[in-house]
Amino acid sequence: MRFKVHSLLELNPVISYLTGLIEKTPVVLLHGTMGAGKTTLVSQLAKALGVTQSTSSPTFSIVNEYLYPKGKIFHFDLYRIANEAELQAIGFDDYIFSGEICFIEWPENAGTLLTGVPSIQVNIRQEGTDRIIDIEENI
Repeated sequence: MRFKVHSLLELNPVISYLTGLIEKTPVVLLHGTMGAGKTTLVSQLAKALGVTQSTSSPTFSIVNEYLYPKGKIFHFDLYRIANEAELQAIGFDDYIFSGEICFIEWPENAGTLLTGVPSIQVNIRQEGTDRIIDIEENI
Protein backbone atom coordinates (compact mmCIF):
# COMPACT_ATOMS: atom_id res chain seq x y z
CA MET A 1 0.00 0.00 0.00
CA ARG A 2 1.32 3.45 -0.86
CA PHE A 3 0.41 6.76 0.76
CA LYS A 4 1.48 10.29 -0.16
CA VAL A 5 1.30 12.81 2.68
CA HIS A 6 2.13 16.46 2.91
CA SER A 7 1.42 17.16 6.59
CA LEU A 8 0.72 15.49 9.93
CA LEU A 9 -2.99 15.94 9.30
CA GLU A 10 -2.70 13.68 6.27
CA LEU A 11 -1.22 10.82 8.33
CA ASN A 12 -4.65 9.64 9.52
CA PRO A 13 -5.20 7.10 6.69
CA VAL A 14 -1.66 5.76 7.24
CA ILE A 15 -2.28 5.45 10.98
CA SER A 16 -5.61 3.68 10.44
CA TYR A 17 -4.09 1.23 7.97
CA LEU A 18 -1.09 0.46 10.18
CA THR A 19 -3.06 0.03 13.41
CA GLY A 20 -5.15 -2.60 11.64
CA LEU A 21 -2.04 -4.51 10.56
CA ILE A 22 -0.33 -4.20 13.95
CA GLU A 23 -3.14 -6.18 15.58
CA LYS A 24 -1.84 -9.35 13.89
CA THR A 25 1.79 -8.40 13.14
CA PRO A 26 3.24 -6.33 16.00
CA VAL A 27 6.80 -5.88 14.67
CA VAL A 28 7.08 -2.75 12.52
CA LEU A 29 10.34 -2.02 10.69
CA LEU A 30 10.76 1.60 9.67
CA HIS A 31 13.15 2.43 6.85
CA GLY A 32 14.07 5.91 5.68
CA THR A 33 16.82 8.46 5.64
CA MET A 34 17.57 10.77 8.56
CA GLY A 35 14.69 13.22 8.89
CA ALA A 36 12.29 11.23 6.70
CA GLY A 37 9.68 11.08 9.46
CA LYS A 38 10.14 7.68 11.10
CA THR A 39 9.98 8.99 14.67
CA THR A 40 7.07 11.28 13.84
CA LEU A 41 5.13 8.33 12.45
CA VAL A 42 5.88 6.25 15.56
CA SER A 43 4.74 9.10 17.82
CA GLN A 44 1.46 9.45 15.92
CA LEU A 45 0.91 5.67 15.96
CA ALA A 46 1.57 5.50 19.71
CA LYS A 47 -0.89 8.31 20.31
CA ALA A 48 -3.53 6.57 18.17
CA LEU A 49 -2.99 3.34 20.10
CA GLY A 50 -3.66 5.14 23.39
CA VAL A 51 -0.22 6.07 24.70
CA THR A 52 -0.68 9.10 26.96
CA GLN A 53 2.94 9.72 27.90
CA SER A 54 5.33 11.78 25.82
CA THR A 55 7.19 9.89 23.10
CA SER A 56 10.65 10.64 21.77
CA SER A 57 13.42 9.15 19.69
CA PRO A 58 15.41 6.50 21.58
CA THR A 59 18.61 7.36 19.68
CA PHE A 60 20.78 7.34 22.80
CA SER A 61 18.84 4.88 24.96
CA ILE A 62 18.31 2.45 22.00
CA VAL A 63 14.83 1.51 23.28
CA ASN A 64 11.96 3.41 24.87
CA GLU A 65 9.03 1.66 26.49
CA TYR A 66 5.50 3.05 26.47
CA LEU A 67 2.33 1.73 28.06
CA TYR A 68 -0.93 1.63 26.16
CA PRO A 69 -4.30 0.09 27.06
CA LYS A 70 -3.47 -3.34 25.59
CA GLY A 71 0.10 -3.67 26.87
CA LYS A 72 3.49 -2.26 25.99
CA ILE A 73 5.11 -0.63 23.00
CA PHE A 74 8.86 -0.88 22.50
CA HIS A 75 10.39 1.80 20.26
CA PHE A 76 13.90 1.06 19.02
CA ASP A 77 16.33 3.34 17.23
CA LEU A 78 19.19 1.19 15.93
CA TYR A 79 21.07 4.03 14.22
CA ARG A 80 24.04 3.79 16.59
CA ILE A 81 24.16 -0.04 16.74
CA ALA A 82 27.45 -1.39 15.40
CA ASN A 83 26.73 -5.13 15.47
CA GLU A 84 24.30 -7.86 16.48
CA ALA A 85 26.15 -8.52 19.75
CA GLU A 86 25.09 -5.10 21.06
CA LEU A 87 21.45 -6.00 20.50
CA GLN A 88 21.84 -9.47 21.94
CA ALA A 89 23.31 -7.88 25.09
CA ILE A 90 20.07 -5.95 25.70
CA GLY A 91 17.86 -8.99 25.08
CA PHE A 92 16.62 -7.86 21.66
CA ASP A 93 15.10 -11.29 20.89
CA ASP A 94 13.04 -11.14 24.08
CA TYR A 95 11.50 -7.86 22.93
CA ILE A 96 10.87 -9.04 19.37
CA PHE A 97 9.20 -12.29 20.40
CA SER A 98 7.30 -10.82 23.38
CA GLY A 99 4.08 -10.35 21.40
CA GLU A 100 4.16 -6.65 22.30
CA ILE A 101 4.34 -3.94 19.65
CA CYS A 102 7.90 -3.20 18.51
CA PHE A 103 8.63 -0.18 16.34
CA ILE A 104 12.17 -0.46 14.99
CA GLU A 105 13.91 2.42 13.24
CA TRP A 106 17.05 1.57 11.21
CA PRO A 107 16.28 -2.19 11.24
CA GLU A 108 19.05 -2.85 8.72
CA ASN A 109 21.50 -2.39 11.62
CA ALA A 110 20.06 -5.50 13.33
CA GLY A 111 21.99 -7.73 10.93
CA THR A 112 20.35 -11.15 10.75
CA LEU A 113 18.41 -10.84 14.03
CA LEU A 114 15.21 -9.87 12.19
CA THR A 115 15.53 -12.45 9.41
CA GLY A 116 12.34 -14.46 9.18
CA VAL A 117 10.51 -12.41 11.82
CA PRO A 118 6.96 -11.62 10.66
CA SER A 119 6.88 -7.86 10.28
CA ILE A 120 5.39 -4.82 8.67
CA GLN A 121 7.88 -3.00 6.45
CA VAL A 122 7.40 0.76 6.31
CA ASN A 123 9.53 2.68 3.83
CA ILE A 124 9.41 6.47 4.03
CA ARG A 125 11.02 8.69 1.44
CA GLN A 126 10.91 12.39 0.78
CA GLU A 127 9.64 13.67 -2.53
CA GLY A 128 9.86 17.44 -2.48
CA THR A 129 7.81 18.55 0.52
CA ASP A 130 5.79 15.32 0.54
CA ARG A 131 6.48 11.94 2.10
CA ILE A 132 5.84 8.74 0.21
CA ILE A 133 5.06 5.91 2.64
CA ASP A 134 5.09 2.35 1.32
CA ILE A 135 3.77 -0.37 3.61
CA GLU A 136 4.18 -4.10 3.08
CA GLU A 137 3.33 -6.95 5.41
CA ASN A 138 5.92 -9.77 5.53
CA ILE A 139 4.43 -12.80 7.22
